[in-house]
Amino acid sequence: MNIPKYSLENSKIIYFFLAVMLIGSIYSFFKLPKKEDAPFVIKQAVLVTQYPGATPFEVEKLITEPIEREIQSMSDVLQIKSESYFGMSKISIELQPTLDPDYMPVKWDELRRKVANIEPRLPSGASSISVSDDFGDVFGIHYALSADDGYTYDELRDWAQKIKTGLSPVPGV
Repeated sequence: MNIPKYSLENSKIIYFFLAVMLIGSIYSFFKLPKKEDAPFVIKQAVLVTQYPGATPFEVEKLITEPIEREIQSMSDVLQIKSESYFGMSKISIELQPTLDPDYMPVKWDELRRKVANIEPRLPSGASSISVSDDFGDVFGIHYALSADDGYTYDELRDWAQKIKTGLSPVPGV
C-alpha cells in the first residue's frame, strides 16, 4: 500500500484523523496536571544509632544485626545495607520501586513500629534509633565565581561571601 497516494486520494479521512488527534491533544494538554516541581517519592530510609565507645564488631553484633533482623520481617523491602563504625551503626533501607507512592507513609510507620519494638532490647548506652525517610525536598544549585588575573583567592573568597550575604535574604534561597 502506498500511503502518500492513499492520503492524497482520501483527504477527508486524513483530515478527520488530524482533527481527532488535534482535539485529543488539546483536551489532554488541559487535563494533565502541571506543577513547577513534580512530586516524586524517594523510597529509601536511613537508620542511625550511636553506641559510644564500642568497636565496629560490638556495634555489628549488639546494634546492627538485631535491627536488621527486625527490618527483614517487613514486606516490600528491596535491599538493606548496613555499616558499623566505631560507636555508630548506619542502616540503609530501600523499598520496592513498584510500591505505590500513596502507600509510603504506611511503610514508614511500619518501619518506625519495628524500630520501637527493637529499641528496648538494645544495650544500655546506645542512643535511640534515628529514622530519616524524608529526602524529597532536597535540591541545590551551584554557582562558580571566576575572575581574570589580578585577583587573589582571598579577594575572590571575600566577593563570594558578599554575594552570599546579599542573596541570603531573598525568599527561597
